[in-house]
Parts: sequence; structure tokens; C-alpha cells
Amino acid sequence: MLHPLVAFTPSGTPLGTLCAERWTRDFGPSNADDRKTLPIEEKESLRWLETHKHAQEIAQGHPATKFVCVADSEADIFEVIECDDDSPENFGWIIRSCYDRSLVNEDPHAPCHLHEQLLQSPVLYNKQFYIRGREKKLDCDKRARNQPRVSRDCKVEVRATPLTLRAPYRNDRKLKHSTVNAILVQEINAPTDDVPVSWLLLTNLPISTEAEIELVIQYYCIRWMIEIFFRTLKSGSRIEKRRFETIERFERCLAVSMIVAWRTFYTTKIGRELPDVSCEAVFTEDEWQPVYKLVTGEDPPAKPPRLWRMVRLIARLGGYIDRCRDDEPGTDTVMRGMERLHDISACWQSFGPKSKLVSD
Repeated sequence: MLHPLVAFTPSGTPLGTLCAERWTRDFGPSNADDRKTLPIEEKESLRWLETHKHAQEIAQGHPATKFVCVADSEADIFEVIECDDDSPENFGWIIRSCYDRSLVNEDPHAPCHLHEQLLQSPVLYNKQFYIRGREKKLDCDKRARNQPRVSRDCKVEVRATPLTLRAPYRNDRKLKHSTVNAILVQEINAPTDDVPVSWLLLTNLPISTEAEIELVIQYYCIRWMIEIFFRTLKSGSRIEKRRFETIERFERCLAVSMIVAWRTFYTTKIGRELPDVSCEAVFTEDEWQPVYKLVTGEDPPAKPPRLWRMVRLIARLGGYIDRCRDDEPGTDTVMRGMERLHDISACWQSFGPKSKLVSD
């Protein structure tokens, strides 16, 4: 099992893996009641707390940079929320809520649960965005958020309010109540046969203005990029198909594969973000020149081509069909092209026009 902490820019360009927890899961029956009484240090969910603290340490070492740790609903653990007290000033976090937690309210007539409190708060504004469809992964999963849906433009209403979460009971320690900012993004007029979009986000980032709320929602949308990283690691590097005699050999292969997956994802994304920069911002002369010669059949130009063109040439080595400018290559074809690029570049260095063999 692997749990990485991956860094992205606000536009979604991957910067690399900051840390990664890996473990093997014990086989055999498990008892849900026993898991409830176990301290978090003995649970798999400890990984969320450890990576959260690791992100805080990195932010503390770089005070001039703003860090925001974004996690999906599996990180909705009160120990993770509570550890915000030790956060440096340049560190923020966003967690998608999974539980309808109890609230601390002095007013006895006020709602006592998270979701009800947000629904009673006023709608601040409406917005519209496009959501992609999905298929159901497991027939036994009845949760609304994992049901299939169709791609569509959806209109949502946005609510936001600060509130205090009541600390849950733990038999091994006493937790403190935590004050957080909550944002509810809920679809209106959803198709009758589809599950409406509903995001309940908890954060320590400010939400006093519409611009600040929009920034939190934008940061949360970047979380989807880690799913593309996982897809690249699994389908591109085929890491789940690897078989080794010992776990140590597998871990070394996994470490290299994570770097390969990042380089592939980074090349694909930055080719879209900065299409007009020189390709030598990413590729060396011994990498882009042989690819250009092989794919186009022409001698490499004196001036390096633009990055978007170079990414397309590499993707063509991996099976990409270059139909039009709007049809961008994906990580699968780029990774297959990068594998071929490695061999082509080695041959170019040995036998190309500037190689020692040719000069001799």
C-alpha cells in the first residue's frame, strides 16, 4: 500500500513527491468494534496525520512560500483537524468532510450538526462548472458520492460559515474542540436520475470574502491531479504488475517508478501550461534532437522547437495521433514515448553527429 504527499502548483503542475508512507496490510478477519477502541497510532489512518505533520514541517522550513495541504474525505479524522494548533502561519489545509459532526453551540435552538448548520446559513453566491461523468466501481458501495453520474455543466450554490466541532470521545486521550471554516458547495436542479454534486469542505483558510471562498474551492479542485498521478503510476509504470522475490526490491522499483510517473505527468502538464517556451526548458539537446530527426525525418533546426511541439513528437513515439492542436496527448502516450526517447537519446550520444565515434 502507498500513501504519498505530492506537491502541485496552484495550476496543477506536479512538483514531485515530498514523502510517501508504504506498508503491507495484514490478512485475516477484522472487527470494526475493535478498530474503534484502538489508538490512532495503531491504525492505518495514522498515515493521514503523519503526512499532515510532514507538510507542516516543510512549510515551517520555507516561511516565504504558502503551503496548502489538500485531502479527500478519508482524511476527515479529528486528530488531523486538531493538530492545526501547531501549524505555521504559511500553512493551510483543506479536508472534504465525510461525517456530519456534532457542533458546540451556546444557543440551544441552533443546529447541533455540521450539515444542518450549513444548510441554514445563507447562500453567498451561485457558480457553474463542468463535472466529468464516472462509472460505479463497486456494486456493493451504496454511498451517494460513489454512485455513477453523467458529464454535465452543473450549477451550484455556495454557503460558508465558521463553526466549532465538538471533540469526539477517545478512550485513550482527551481531544479539544476545534474551530474551523466550513464551505458547502451543493448542486441545484440536478437531473432527477443522477446524484447531485455536494462538497462539504473544512479548512483553516479565511472565508470572509467571495474571493477567499473561491480560492479554497479552486485549491480543492487541484486534488484531482493526484488521481492522474496514481493513474500514471499504475497504467504507465505498471507498478501493480511487478513481481519481485523480496519487498525491498519492490520498494526500490516503486521509488524509481514514482520519479518516472512524476516526470511523465510534469512533461504532459507543463507542455499545456507553457506551450510556447523552448523545449530545452525540459529536454536536453541530446533528447530533443534525435526525436525530432526520427519523427519528422528532417534535420534538427538550429533553434529548439517550442515545448508543445516537442511533447507531441514524443507522444507520437508512444502511439499518439496528432490530429489537431486542441487534441492534447495524455500521460499514457507520453510515457511510452519517453521510454523510447531514453533509448533513442543513448544511441544519438553514441552515434550521432556530435558523438566521439563520429568525430574520430
